[in-house]
Amino acid sequence: MSGATRAAINRARRESDDRRPRWTARLRAAARWRAFPQGALCLALLALAPALAHALPEGEARAYRERFDAMLADLDDPQASFEFVKIAVRTGDLRGAVAALERILKIQPDLSNIKLELGLLYLRLGSPQLAAHYTGQVLQDPTVPDWVRTRAKVLLAQAQQATSRHFISGTLYGGGRYDSNANAGPDSRFVRVFDPIAGSTTTAQLRPEDTGQSDYSAELSGSLSYVYALDSQVGNQVEVDVVTYNRRYLHESRVNVSTLGVDVGPRLYFGPINNPDFSVKPFLSASQLWLDSDAYRTSLGGGVNLRKTVGLNVLTQASFAAYDQDYSDTTRQSAADDRSGPFYVASGKVSYLFLSSTRLSFGLDAASRDANEDYDAYDEWGGRFTLTHNFASPYGMTAGRWSVSLTGSVHRTEYDEGDPVIDPQEAREDTRYNANLSLSIPLRHAASLVVSGIYTDNQSNLENFDYDNWGAGLGISWSM
Repeated sequence: MSGATRAAINRARRESDDRRPRWTARLRAAARWRAFPQGALCLALLALAPALAHALPEGEARAYRERFDAMLADLDDPQASFEFVKIAVRTGDLRGAVAALERILKIQPDLSNIKLELGLLYLRLGSPQLAAHYTGQVLQDPTVPDWVRTRAKVLLAQAQQATSRHFISGTLYGGGRYDSNANAGPDSRFVRVFDPIAGSTTTAQLRPEDTGQSDYSAELSGSLSYVYALDSQVGNQVEVDVVTYNRRYLHESRVNVSTLGVDVGPRLYFGPINNPDFSVKPFLSASQLWLDSDAYRTSLGGGVNLRKTVGLNVLTQASFAAYDQDYSDTTRQSAADDRSGPFYVASGKVSYLFLSSTRLSFGLDAASRDANEDYDAYDEWGGRFTLTHNFASPYGMTAGRWSVSLTGSVHRTEYDEGDPVIDPQEAREDTRYNANLSLSIPLRHAASLVVSGIYTDNQSNLENFDYDNWGAGLGISWSM
């Protein structure tokens, strides 16, 4: 950090401190002198709590006093401070919330979600330098989830709007992976096929190489986001997002895959000028998928994304999109064009920070493909959850906090008609379960070591598509 930047931050911090209510300064004093034998200052703070909440409704005032008292009872407990922050923000005591959040950071200095909320509150309090300082630190943390990174980009763009309207950020991941069933082949060599001569289904025996095959692969994925801040008091902006995923197998080259996608659109904010908590982003989208280096699917479309924040600890969002998908026949996929047609998708998600270092996200989604051939058309719906917890490095092995994340999902897919090659009388129905457990260990220069384990169980009414897969991955992620 340059000397000029540090001086600007310190000046903004002093100005913010000067504007804080008297009780906030006393709260800090209580933290410094909590072990003082007389304890007179802490008693004085306890006596102040009723006065702080005198303008609130009775229920809110009682809750405020209870959280305030609980925080003062143990100033070294970050969860007690976080519970006070939530009610302080809800009741409009932003400076009190800032003091409590800073107390949390002194106890646990690597909590990116707390730094993000400090950035938001400093922006609302008119201190853009401090807001940019904290949100910039969030973006340097490679362990933060995508929604936190997106929110930090928005806040940083708003904080820097006076000096720059352009902001770029991104992530990159590279690593290796092992899969017990890399090609998603059936568990059994005996599958169902339709015999046109007999006019009925029969059982066929697959070659061993056409069943599930284990393999190693290399992965490379990345995302790049560009934000252009519009001339708006509430922080409207134009967002451009580019994503790519690439995977190459050691032996199973037929399932090598590459994707490249981009979407662009304005994000429009609504709500109070100092806290626009609702946004709408209409967008256009294009993507290309290659299978074993052959162009396989081109997708063009658009949709809308809605996002709503509720206080400090809840984010809700919903997306609706429609695409025209054009599949191309390849050497290995001679009937791929049968899948071409409109594709519709809708999803909703709630992310809840219920502890200062623990977040739970859960959502529902649905999709529908109207393919050229009904046996390739389907409806799909399901749900997923992610539980993420940040914790101090064991035995001080690294400077930053580690992050462990558990993701689970279940989806049901029902096809419109039976496949004439397999069984024209019975349409395919699948239920797919996925689980992913990952550990992120911060290294240096915004990089992290990522260790992951995955499991997929696809249960189908047709044995041709009944399979499971175990996998493990190891890689490096980097953020800018």
